[in-house]
Amino acid sequence: MILSIGEILADIFFDQNDGKMTAKLGGAPFNMAVSASRSGAKVSFLGRVGADPLGKWLIAEAKKYGLDSLNVQEDPLHDTTIAMVTVKDGERDFQFLRKFSADYYLDVKKDDVKADIVHVGSLMLSEKRGVKTANAIFDYARNAGILTSFDVNYRSDIFPTAKQAVDAYKPFIERANILKFSEEEITLFTGLSPQEGIKTFKNKLVCVTLGENGSIAYKDGVLVSCPTNKVKPVDTTGAGDAFYGAFVAGVDKIGYDDLTKDSIYQILKDANEKGAKATTFVGAIRL
Repeated sequence: MILSIGEILADIFFDQNDGKMTAKLGGAPFNMAVSASRSGAKVSFLGRVGADPLGKWLIAEAKKYGLDSLNVQEDPLHDTTIAMVTVKDGERDFQFLRKFSADYYLDVKKDDVKADIVHVGSLMLSEKRGVKTANAIFDYARNAGILTSFDVNYRSDIFPTAKQAVDAYKPFIERANILKFSEEEITLFTGLSPQEGIKTFKNKLVCVTLGENGSIAYKDGVLVSCPTNKVKPVDTTGAGDAFYGAFVAGVDKIGYDDLTKDSIYQILKDANEKGAKATTFVGAIRL
């Protein structure tokens, strides 16, 4: 069982050609949960939205994805988080609208943290309240002997400087058992190339997405590289989430301690396929 905790939000896509806006369900931890579920894992999700029309719409949409457990809290005092997404030539740019938003007021109790792997989203770390919540989740998981997962998912517009983001994420990178970086993120956080930077993490399972060059993973001194099939991207929103959901589902199926070089390669291959497929349509996930 995988428990994914973090933001569920509305991605508002702006088409620069015709000026139209379209709302789609999003949020990295929710996207990841859907991908893990579709990869065969049992998955629960815990998040928070505002008690507003947009939040109610997100809950109704989320129920359609068939997760094993869905717990989306409604916050009467804070608004649903929105991400404005502008897509050009398949690449996307984000602007988050989340001052006093519900996502980082998430209420997580000890009894909520029950799974084999608990995944924590990073967006909440931009706010003190969210950092407190994330620390509590990691404490609950550690005390219960539960593996923890963390996707760096760095967004430049929610931190004043890259250094502040690095400082905010570092404690959770150190605590997590399973980590995901993009090519740019691992260079930002280690100052090294992906192939060298990944080797600086000890006693963890770390994966790095490399776009059209596939992905790599590292565990117990073994580096595994896997190519991917090239596709023509329409929208890369959620591609990393799709990849990581499949990756964590593979780890959950085989067992963290039973992973081998061959099994990690197979997990990367499946995750690459899921990530590539997610770039062939607009939005992070679809029914």
